[in-house]
Amino acid sequence: MMRACVFIVCASAATLYAADSARVWAMGDGVRLNPVTGRVFEARRDIHKDYPSGDARQGSAVWNATTKTVSLRAARNEFVAFQVVVETDSQLTGADIHVSPLAGSGGVVIGGRYVAAFKEWYVNVRRPTTGYERLSLGAGWYPDALMPERRLKLFSSFPFSIPDLYNNIPGQKNQAIWIDVFVPNERGSAPPGRYTGEVQVTWKDGGDVIHLALDIWDFALPQESHLPGDIWNGSMRNMPDKEELAYYQMARQHRFTPLIYASGRGSRSTTATSLSIGPSTIAVSRLIWTVPRSRPRVAIGVQVTEFRSTT
Repeated sequence: MMRACVFIVCASAATLYAADSARVWAMGDGVRLNPVTGRVFEARRDIHKDYPSGDARQGSAVWNATTKTVSLRAARNEFVAFQVVVETDSQLTGADIHVSPLAGSGGVVIGGRYVAAFKEWYVNVRRPTTGYERLSLGAGWYPDALMPERRLKLFSSFPFSIPDLYNNIPGQKNQAIWIDVFVPNERGSAPPGRYTGEVQVTWKDGGDVIHLALDIWDFALPQESHLPGDIWNGSMRNMPDKEELAYYQMARQHRFTPLIYASGRGSRSTTATSLSIGPSTIAVSRLIWTVPRSRPRVAIGVQVTEFRSTT
C-alpha cells in the first residue's frame, strides 16, 4: 500500500503579533463561508446527509481547532488547496498574507510559482436558481472569483480590509483567502516525505502565523485528463487572446473542461489537432465542438487532454 500523503497546517504556539483584533483559522477547499454570518453555506444536512455540520471553526474533516491543524492529501503533479479565514468583530485594515516556500529533506524546496494565494471575491445571490429551489443553499454573499496577487493597483487583492473596500459587502465580518500548492511532477523536484513552511497573516497592529507541513505520496498523476466537465464561462467570448490562452492553461492545470460560447449556424461536430489563438497555439490531442442549428449563440465543448503553447 502506498504511503499516505498528508498536507498539515499547524498554527504556531506563539504569534508574531497580538491577535486580539482578529482571529485566523482554516478550512478545506470544498466549502464556502458566508462573509457576513460566518456560517458555512454547505452546512445543510437537511439537503444532503454528507454535507458538513457544526461550527467549522471548531473542527471539520480537515481542520483540528485544538491543534490548529489542517490535513490534506495529494500526489505529484496535483494541486492541493485550503482556505485561510481572517475574522474580526470590528474594522480591520492593512491585512496581508505571505506563504513561505515548503522545505523538504535534502534541501528540496517547493515554492515560487508552485505556491499562490488568492483573495476570494464575493457575489450577492438574491434568489434560488430557477429549477433548483429544493437544493438551494439560500441567498447570501457567495465566494466566487479568486483574485490573484496584484499589489498597489485598482481593485488590488492584497493588502485588503474587512469590510473590503472594493467588494462592498454590508456587515462583512470575515475574508477568506484561497491557498493553492502545486506538487511538481518530477520525483526529483518533489520526492516523497514531509515539507514544512509557514503562512504569515498580518494586519495593522496585529498578525498571526500558521505553520505548514506537506507530506507527499510517492506517485504522480498522469498528464492526461479523462474527467469530463461542464464549466461555463461566457466571458470567454470577449477575452483577449493572451487572457483566453491563460484560461485554457488554468483549466488544463486544474483538470477541468471549459464550456465556451461562440456564434454560428448549422450543425457540426468536428475534431482537430490544434487550436490557434492569436500569436499562440494550444496543441491538443482532441478538440470537439457542436453547433446546434436552432441557436445563433451556441455551446462549444472543448476536451483538452494535453497541450503545449508556442509563440
